[in-house]
Amino acid sequence: MKKRKGKYIWFVKRLLIIALLLSFLCIVRAQECTQETQPKLTMPLSLKLYEGQNYYYKIPVKSQNNLIFSWAPVNSSLKNFKLNSSTGEINFTPKKSDVGFHKLIILAVDESECFDTKLVTLIVYDKPLITSYSPLSGEPSVDEGSYIKFNINSSTEIETANSYRYEWHVDGKLIGIEKEFLYSPTFNDAGMHNITVIITDINSMRISHYWNVNVKNVNRPPYLKTQLPDLIISPKKEITLYNLNDYFNDLDNDLLKFDYNFIVDENTTKYSELYDIEIDEQGDVTFTSRMNVSYTDYVRFYATDPYGKTGPSNIFKLRIITTKDKFEFFQPVNKICEVQVVCSEWSECLPTGVRIRECHDKNNCNEKNETTLDIEECDFNATCFDGIKNQAETGVDCGGPCLPCPTCEDGIKNQGETDVDCGGPCTACPSCNDSIKNQDETDIDCGGSFCRVCEDGRFCKLHSDCLSFNCINNTCMNPTCHDFRKNQNESGIDCGGPCEACPTCTDGILNQAESGIDCGGPCKACATCDDGIKNQNEFLADCGGPCRACTLQVILTNWYIVFLALLFVALSGVIFLYLRKKYLNNEVDYLFKANQKLMFVFRSHNDEKRQISDNALNSLQNLKSRIHTTENDEQLSNEFHDIIKNYFKQLLLLDDAFTIGVLKRTLDSTIKNPFLRKIILILYERTLTLGHSVLFKLELNEKTDEAISIIEKLKLSL
Repeated sequence: MKKRKGKYIWFVKRLLIIALLLSFLCIVRAQECTQETQPKLTMPLSLKLYEGQNYYYKIPVKSQNNLIFSWAPVNSSLKNFKLNSSTGEINFTPKKSDVGFHKLIILAVDESECFDTKLVTLIVYDKPLITSYSPLSGEPSVDEGSYIKFNINSSTEIETANSYRYEWHVDGKLIGIEKEFLYSPTFNDAGMHNITVIITDINSMRISHYWNVNVKNVNRPPYLKTQLPDLIISPKKEITLYNLNDYFNDLDNDLLKFDYNFIVDENTTKYSELYDIEIDEQGDVTFTSRMNVSYTDYVRFYATDPYGKTGPSNIFKLRIITTKDKFEFFQPVNKICEVQVVCSEWSECLPTGVRIRECHDKNNCNEKNETTLDIEECDFNATCFDGIKNQAETGVDCGGPCLPCPTCEDGIKNQGETDVDCGGPCTACPSCNDSIKNQDETDIDCGGSFCRVCEDGRFCKLHSDCLSFNCINNTCMNPTCHDFRKNQNESGIDCGGPCEACPTCTDGILNQAESGIDCGGPCKACATCDDGIKNQNEFLADCGGPCRACTLQVILTNWYIVFLALLFVALSGVIFLYLRKKYLNNEVDYLFKANQKLMFVFRSHNDEKRQISDNALNSLQNLKSRIHTTENDEQLSNEFHDIIKNYFKQLLLLDDAFTIGVLKRTLDSTIKNPFLRKIILILYERTLTLGHSVLFKLELNEKTDEAISIIEKLKLSL
């Protein structure tokens, strides 16, 4: 408590010294300091500093003499702030405790005791602070082919329209730039990998966090890449036909071992006494038939890697066919019937060196309508469709003299791929969540035809690639009110919503293809010298002013107008000269006195307008009572301007957005009394000049009294 009290005493003393110095200088040197000799501080109203970064700034000042610089806190808790009194150099490195807004008075005094002061706001921005992140462990683990999600949140103490850019690096390579990051290691990424995120705020202040990720090796089972063909072999014959390594593949390039089963059905195996199947260490398969009988078995091979993962083949048919006495096979039931055996053409020679044909009894003597297979050995000529790797092929029925073997670059969905040239034995298929710039994405996982739109700062080609719908120089930019795009809830291009009001035919501005201010184009026709209307400063309808001269005939036709005009001008001139002499020192009083003299001409008493004036007066009185008890100058200023603007809106039925042009035109159409129109304009212009100096509250108090006085007099005149 004592420390805080001492701090306040020091602060008050400092202010009193500067105040006394300023008062003394104002009194003593007021006559000697001229516009040419007085120092002029030209520094901006605010300076931006950043936590932990050295700030050097030489105060700019216009002066013909040597100066002494000083400073005093107005609303500040800065520590170690340094201002060189002889050079005007600020050399200061703010700390975490200095973050925030600080108001200082900068004073420059020359040797003639002429001086200038400046109220400056120092804004000290802090570095981003990581508020939360996941995973919490600094060394998380993930399997190959799986994924792990990273997330991080940050904030700063000064949140003035702050935004953050996130850069995710994997082993030093930029992979993602979003708040969340999905790391999906491939099956070649086993080992330790560094994941680092760098967070940059709108002021280019940075902070980072990292994880060391252990990617665990995942063993994938072998799989069948080519179907095994059915086989027909001769009895008691041994044949080595193919190597199982040509039919199976292992994505981890492991050495495979093979086995087989005779199959009854999907869940049942058996032992066969009719066949021998041998598989050597290289994977070559030898088939041997033991007996001279016709028989069919079903076989399935299995490939197993060193880690026990197994992949099955298709179930294929293995047949033994023996040569039979066809006439004996078709024994007739009736001896009278003559067996007549007819056979089909021989098949192509099969890879096992045999060919077959089907035979039957044309006369069907045994009434069973049976058929039998005939077999004979032949010389096999390899083809590109025999299901065997031969004739210098690089794969089964592909490569060499055949069509090229399937690859991951052939543009065909084959070899177990999940899409064209990706998935299965190829690399993973592109997606909008793989942290890779692929497909037709304009940036990582965004833009293009398939993925979501990109955030600000990311690469783009079209406006449709951006969330802001604003692609400038191939970069998504923040939507603004000057980007020639209808975005950010604008009701028109760069107008409405958060931007200025869209052009209308009553805004007092030449816009939207108007040929004149608020006329022509989409608005009503502009005034001309042939429209039969007295407008555009014409003396009479369509003559005088910018139009042709008014002829005597026209003037005589409107003699009563001329008479009234001359009478009004003469009367106004007399009153003006009289009142000007008497009330020259107070323009508002002069106008009110003039109005009172002409109340018999301009009379527009209205109870509703009196109530509007009462409401404004009550609000101003309430504000006046709180001026010296409210610390927030900006709040007081906004409230004062809101009261005056609301008064104008209710009194003149103005829209929410109005300009001085709209105000003048509305006054011309609603307030016929020229003195009251001028008074209302004076009220508008004087209230706009409220500044934000050290003496703000005194100025606000004076402005409030003046506004109350004017509105009270307007209340009696409206």
